[in-house]
Amino acid sequence: AAPMRWAWVAAALIISNLATGYVVKKNSRPKIDPYSDMAHAMSDLSISDGRSVAIIGDSITRRAKFPEQICGLRVVNMGIAGARASAFIQYAEEMRDRALHTKLVVIALGSNDRDHDEFVASMTMMLHRLPQTSLALATTFRKDAEINQTIRALSDRDGATIIDMTGSGIRTDDGKHPSDDEQYRLWTLFMTQEIERILGC
Repeated sequence: AAPMRWAWVAAALIISNLATGYVVKKNSRPKIDPYSDMAHAMSDLSISDGRSVAIIGDSITRRAKFPEQICGLRVVNMGIAGARASAFIQYAEEMRDRALHTKLVVIALGSNDRDHDEFVASMTMMLHRLPQTSLALATTFRKDAEINQTIRALSDRDGATIIDMTGSGIRTDDGKHPSDDEQYRLWTLFMTQEIERILGC
């Protein structure tokens, strides 16, 4: 009787663990696949055939709910959560190699970059590998003096328009991300209005 009882206990534990695993997996946030996201972004750029605005960024860009079009141009969100500038060098090369032209490329990076020299080198490589297009570089909204000074210097050197997010008034709790959904909405609205200003519509 004892072996039978232990067999039932073992079976119950296995079933319980499987059920718990199923519930955790079902309720967990879906995994972000940057490779798949970038494949979709490249496809969108190809379809738009130059009639697009590409916005390169990190989790803030990824989470932004941009309108489908700005100034009649398709908006292609190329945000990758947690990304540093170095992550986009390969995608800049792919855009150039596939001749994926856009009306404007907006780059909103720097929040995850802590090594200043690496940030400069990565941004320089990315900017030089992008297809020939109009550029806009956005400062971080958290007023990181060193990073923002570097972004402005890169903008001057490469003839890009600056989007000064330090004047957006966005609040943050962790020093990196907008503090809540309303602040994300304001970030997106500010960015959209700046893109409209640059495009002149």
